[in-house]
Amino acid sequence: MEEKGSRPSGGPPGKPAGECLYSWKEIAAYLKCSERTVRRWEQTERLPVHRHPHKKKASIYAYRAELDAWWNDGRARLEQQQQAKTLVRRPRLLWLGLTATAVIAGGAIWLWLSNSSHQSASAPLKVIPLTSYAGKEHGPALSPDGTQVAFLWTGETDSQMPDVYVKAIDAPQPLRLTDTPEGYESRPTWSPDGRHIAFVRTDQSGDAIYTIPSLGGMERQLVRLSLGSPGLDWSPDGKYLAFPDRDVPGRPASIHLLSLDTLEKRELTSAPADSRGDLRPAFSPDSSRLAFVRTGSQINSIMLMPVTGGRPEILVSLKDGPVTGVAWSADGRDLIYSAPALEGAANCSLWRVPSGGGTPMRLTSDLENAYTPTISRAGNRLAYARASVDVNIWRLEITGSGKPASSPALFISSTRQDGAPQYSPDGRKIAFQSDRLGSREIWICDSDGSDPMQLTFSNGARAGSPHWSPDGRQVAYNIVAAGTNRRTGVYVISAEGGAPRELALGPYEAAGPPRWSRDGKWVYFGSDRTGRIEIWKVPSPGGQPVQVTHNGGAAAFESPDGRYLYYNKPDSAGLWKRPLEGGDEILILDSPDPAYWGSWAIGIEGIYYVDVRVRPYGAIDFYSIATRQVKRLMLLGKEPDSWNGALAVSPDGHWILFPQIDSQTHDLILMENFR
Repeated sequence: MEEKGSRPSGGPPGKPAGECLYSWKEIAAYLKCSERTVRRWEQTERLPVHRHPHKKKASIYAYRAELDAWWNDGRARLEQQQQAKTLVRRPRLLWLGLTATAVIAGGAIWLWLSNSSHQSASAPLKVIPLTSYAGKEHGPALSPDGTQVAFLWTGETDSQMPDVYVKAIDAPQPLRLTDTPEGYESRPTWSPDGRHIAFVRTDQSGDAIYTIPSLGGMERQLVRLSLGSPGLDWSPDGKYLAFPDRDVPGRPASIHLLSLDTLEKRELTSAPADSRGDLRPAFSPDSSRLAFVRTGSQINSIMLMPVTGGRPEILVSLKDGPVTGVAWSADGRDLIYSAPALEGAANCSLWRVPSGGGTPMRLTSDLENAYTPTISRAGNRLAYARASVDVNIWRLEITGSGKPASSPALFISSTRQDGAPQYSPDGRKIAFQSDRLGSREIWICDSDGSDPMQLTFSNGARAGSPHWSPDGRQVAYNIVAAGTNRRTGVYVISAEGGAPRELALGPYEAAGPPRWSRDGKWVYFGSDRTGRIEIWKVPSPGGQPVQVTHNGGAAAFESPDGRYLYYNKPDSAGLWKRPLEGGDEILILDSPDPAYWGSWAIGIEGIYYVDVRVRPYGAIDFYSIATRQVKRLMLLGKEPDSWNGALAVSPDGHWILFPQIDSQTHDLILMENFR
């Protein structure tokens, strides 16, 4: 008599032996999951397992063809599981849906259809919402056949750490794959056969790559990492996972390959010592090449290299532009990536560039913040995450003793992004930047926030970071030219309006915000004309710029007495000062963070600044120049905004203005019939 799990001689009647699997272990290995999972699937999901009846127990076997048919029908089973695990979705308001539709129709569709070579008469491009749940959905990954999407979601209340979910494209509700209250999941990616999803988890024990069946089941840890991995991809031939890691502490991250046969890890790229590392790997459809992003202090590049090794080549270089995702077209001819639409822009757009080199073409509008693109291997669908952010300016009243008189109140607001406020010298007006009418421009309002008036009309360029001249008659500001060479310039315009005047900067980057000197003779700004960002000053009537700092500098203010220049740096935290007449620089504060370069201002008695190290959202502190002591004014209730940042203090010291992110949504968008 045969025992359970033993192989009968030959195969079941009418079936060749090679088609059969004769134990739970073999079935689990064939489906690439645990024995516990296949036993559960046999009970709950009708996994086609057969039994040889015996007097005591029954030995089991399964046909490979039946298992394949069962798996290919997994989409129907997925929907059944979703019905069993129905998640109550908070409905979005109708106006939000209409707004999203208008943005998409006016942005992505218009730009795409303007290029007729990407149209199909029989199947026109459609751009539709893929998810619109409460909370944040991001990190999409389309299954190889394009019928499902894996993604990250913070849950309906936006309170949980991101977990991995999967849903059929046309199903209303997702299936939750991971549930890690103390962990942070990221970077889901599909196996080529669609049966498993790999992802990165960060928890108290560190960082590691895991896999999990795409229908749910037991997780498997593959490899530990030395850093949270910004990027993960599964090769189409199923042999490797690519991810960034750091083998030596202090070295920049490099791309590694993990063999899924042996679980051996090897370093593929070697990032230069002066770079910030190699991130966001993406395999070509034939698994022969790898694209990745090499990050630098000022330039980020999309690189290409053979998977077998070799010297990487630069495909695209971006000036101060973070690349938030890279994906290959199904035919391998193009790469789709996300990067700022314009230099200094907060929003990212999707771009398309030939893999053999060429000029990138923008696919989505700069009004839409599109990032982390993913393309199905079938090639007919592209998905991406879209963020919508509402930034408003708040006001805090300060008493004579330097303490808050009350809680801060909403002051200047719209449904879009308002920031970078600055009081006029007499305190009667406020200049700020806003994209409330589409393009970012400079606006002026009364000191109580009333009567807003658009000051600049930049014809598609982006104006920002205003600052008043000492006599209140002019406003200096940054401008980013639409398209062209993505450079930033400094302009001056009358506070009454009119034609702006450029302070001749040549072809160099003017990265830091403009700030007038106390006597009105100079305008300070940050520029990389020496190869790194330093503080420069230019005569306010126009003329040749003069370099001020030599060890880095971004935003600068003169002290009220005109003796010192205070400034921060683009690559290190802290505030510095140096005598205007010359001398060594001195570090006076170890905050703010360089990412929040504008989040500080000088008042009569000291410096107000945002300390983002204070959890969860940061705090507004005051540094007394006389006592060199720091006093906390308030804890921020929401996240400060680094892109539209800038504190402002009224000339009498009674009011502080600061921008903060009041709301943000992250949804997934689908392009159907993508070509």
